[in-house]
Amino acid sequence: MSHAILDAPAVLQAPPSQYATALRAFSRSAAPLRVVVAAACAVGVGAPVAALFMPLAVAESSNRLVAALCVIAALAAPSFTFLTVLVAQSTKTTRGAVGMTLLGCVSPPTMMFALTFYGLVFAVPAGLLAFALVVPLVLAAREIAAHDSADAIDRMLAPASAWLVPIGAVVLLVERLYGGQGAWGALPLLASLLVALVVLIRDGARLIVLMRARHGVALGLALRPATPDDAALPRLSAGLLTRGPFEVLERVTTLGDGAFRSTRSTEPLGLVRAPWARSALAAIVALIAAGALLLSFPR
Repeated sequence: MSHAILDAPAVLQAPPSQYATALRAFSRSAAPLRVVVAAACAVGVGAPVAALFMPLAVAESSNRLVAALCVIAALAAPSFTFLTVLVAQSTKTTRGAVGMTLLGCVSPPTMMFALTFYGLVFAVPAGLLAFALVVPLVLAAREIAAHDSADAIDRMLAPASAWLVPIGAVVLLVERLYGGQGAWGALPLLASLLVALVVLIRDGARLIVLMRARHGVALGLALRPATPDDAALPRLSAGLLTRGPFEVLERVTTLGDGAFRSTRSTEPLGLVRAPWARSALAAIVALIAAGALLLSFPR
């Protein structure tokens, strides 16, 4: 995922400054998709686990063994989730991905607490609940990776940010009901807000380039409707949260000078669709996460 999708020979040549910045908006992010998904899952699982076990560690501070096990559980849950989700996305089959995710979510709490009261009441059911929450993101990431595009990272970031909001809201509510400060519930909300803002910034740059190219304002770039002959071009913007027919983003070169300056040469760079729906989702998620964070502050 770290290579730019615009690796066509014409783009590898030093592009003129007038469209180099525009092309950058459609280059693939350096952040690996798998790491982003694993990090989101780790935050989503780690926050409720920490909200459960860290107060227990404080309450059981007189029993060093129990307190230590609670702290280890709070640290182990996000660590194991991150590693197993990272591996699960690399498995060859969907069944293997589901099995690896189940193993990572259920095994650590089961091994640590299965023979205790906490294990029977909290740990194992919590592991199964974590699996039910995490596995949709793992399967979505595998589907996105199988149908690659330059905005694959954004196609995963948008639903991941929306996924973190209800987790943070529920943890925050439970913490407040039991007299907590809500710090652990604020963690997924803050992560969701930051991720949504990243999507808004990146998709905003794409939308600006597309609008300028469509209206002939962008120097060196143009848009035209896609035809069946363009099906083999790389997809620079795709996914369920992009709307409208595909268009072809072209590099435009002016040939000649003086009286012959109107002669133009075009070269297709890839297929694009405007990510309006994804930007709208990111904006809504950012507003909800920001509002929940403001409400979480002690008064």
